[in-house]
Amino acid sequence: MRNGCLDRPVRDPEPCDFGPSGSRDTVVVVGDDAAAGYVPAIRAALGERFLVRPFVLDGCPVWNAPVTRADGRPFPECDAYRASVWAEVRRRAPDVLVLTSSWRAGARVVATGTDDAVDDVLAGYLESLDELVPSARLAVVLAPPPGGEDLQVCRAPAARPRACVAQVPEPYEVVAEAERQLAEQAGAVYVDSRDWFCVDDACPAFVGSTPVYADGVHLTEAYAKELADVVLAALAGAADQVRTSGTG
Repeated sequence: MRNGCLDRPVRDPEPCDFGPSGSRDTVVVVGDDAAAGYVPAIRAALGERFLVRPFVLDGCPVWNAPVTRADGRPFPECDAYRASVWAEVRRRAPDVLVLTSSWRAGARVVATGTDDAVDDVLAGYLESLDELVPSARLAVVLAPPPGGEDLQVCRAPAARPRACVAQVPEPYEVVAEAERQLAEQAGAVYVDSRDWFCVDDACPAFVGSTPVYADGVHLTEAYAKELADVVLAALAGAADQVRTSGTG
């Protein structure tokens, strides 16, 4: 994304807009840096018809519960930002709403928090979904990338090719299953993105000549754009699921 589109001021939720400015068809992307990584893919998949509006803040997941930064420091700005974005999403009532949060945020709570803290996150996630899902014609919880090896490390001269292949982390599985259940409970469609990055739980750091991750965590823009076809197919499948269920 363009500079400045990842961390908008808390009291200025006006997003960076991509796509035809006069379009009445809108996609809103909400979440943290994992959501930001998907924006080039969503733009490539839908940008010719849809206006894509990202509302993303680094380290600020979708769930409505207190969060800390990766280094453990408090992150009260996330709560304020989330509240302003929720109001904006309700006001805009997008055609498609895509929600993505890094699995690492949830895994940190599971690993270091109490049972009460985990329950607070689960309740906060469901609260967020209950608040946002009715605002859109189609609401999708898109699973984040599982991550991989850092190419700056695994491609060292003495390293073997398999050094650049990671396994799906167990905490990812735990968080993904919790997200799936919450999405279904709230009437959103859960999209499992694992196959976009891994084969039989083996996740390479590059596909062909394209690096998947910039640092083992965040998607490269080049690879995100290569996901356009699978993103389009996933969103079309989600729309079909909603039509079939009669909830749209």
